[in-house]
Amino acid sequence: MFFGLKKAADIILYLQPLFPISLYFTVLFGNPLLWLSLIIALLPFILRYFYHKVLIKQTPFDIAILIFVIGSIVGYFVAPNKDTAAGALYSLLASILIYYSIVSNQEEGKKYWISFGTVIFFICIGISVWFFSQGTGRLFSFNNWIFEFFRGLPKTDIGAVLHQHAIGALFSVVIPVIFALVLFVTAASRRILLSILCILMMGILFLSVSGNGWIALGIGLAFIFIYWRRWAVFILAPLSAIISALALFFYTDTFWLSNSFSADALLGRFELWEKTVPMLSDWHVFFGIGLGNWPELYYNLYSNTLSEPIAHMHNNYFQIYTDMGIFGILAISLAAIVFVMTAAKVIKSSQNNIQKWLAIGFIGSFLGGAFFNMLDVTLTGTVINDSSYIYLSIPLLWLWAALYAVAYHKLFPHERYKDLLSQCV
Repeated sequence: MFFGLKKAADIILYLQPLFPISLYFTVLFGNPLLWLSLIIALLPFILRYFYHKVLIKQTPFDIAILIFVIGSIVGYFVAPNKDTAAGALYSLLASILIYYSIVSNQEEGKKYWISFGTVIFFICIGISVWFFSQGTGRLFSFNNWIFEFFRGLPKTDIGAVLHQHAIGALFSVVIPVIFALVLFVTAASRRILLSILCILMMGILFLSVSGNGWIALGIGLAFIFIYWRRWAVFILAPLSAIISALALFFYTDTFWLSNSFSADALLGRFELWEKTVPMLSDWHVFFGIGLGNWPELYYNLYSNTLSEPIAHMHNNYFQIYTDMGIFGILAISLAAIVFVMTAAKVIKSSQNNIQKWLAIGFIGSFLGGAFFNMLDVTLTGTVINDSSYIYLSIPLLWLWAALYAVAYHKLFPHERYKDLLSQCV
């Protein structure tokens, strides 16, 4: 009987990253009840402590995450709408638990991580089918066919329409990791398979017409290329200049180009940010305007000039500031410092193994994502209903940070994170 319980516990620990998802269902649909979702989400951590005497694994980003949690709690108390803030807080807890669930399994072997990557791939494909089947993306002569192909699938009615930049954010961080492995692996069969996957996902990203995603992917791939072959900079620099010049030359005469990289949309973002500044007066300068409350407060303030509520600020960094004030800025700044320090160590490492190239791929992803988040939001999502909205923490960044932390640990298994963090502060 004891052996059976141990076997069941091992399966639960193996699948630990799935358990915090219950909290998302609670926020979105009200089921299961919050107390039950918390039990489900925390069960693997309790079992891990019971069997292995470890509650969570230490990672390079622990202090930044702690500050982020403090900022979120402060943001909850600052928020006028506590229901919205509560949903944001619970989904943030889910994202953090997913992060620590992944790093808790960092000692698992190759089969576990291949399975993990396969699940991510099928999630990407599923999300792509959902996006194209809804028919709400940008339609041009070169991508209309894929929307028509999936038009017959049932439509979802959950108060959320997936935006093309959601595809852009997801695929622009996944592709660089696969691309890095293409450059690393030596077995011909694996390289061919990874190349096919890479081309397939690039095709999906291209057909989504996410201009932000295209640029973010270009940044990530450029870093990997230059790391792989230093001389690539002498090809990529003039190539980028030529592409930019051609885009500017044909910009006004090419409908899809001017629509995908809309100058009006960019200027609208600046206007959005400028109008947000007056909302951060007095003590709001330090503590923000409340976790998840920006869409409601902005609409109430400028409803006479808006035809419908605006979901987010189109700037991840500013969004974090309005949610959590200086705590959010401090958390993201510390996380960036830790990332730069760990990335520098990865780049300087003389190792040449799969962990090294995975880490290089993740670095490329984060560099592209850093640009993407200046013009959009990937850390949170706003689901707008008829008369209200739900503000959710999106686990993409947490998932990628956890995988990067795992790759870094496998590269430097004896790293003392306390020493690393002391250098940062």
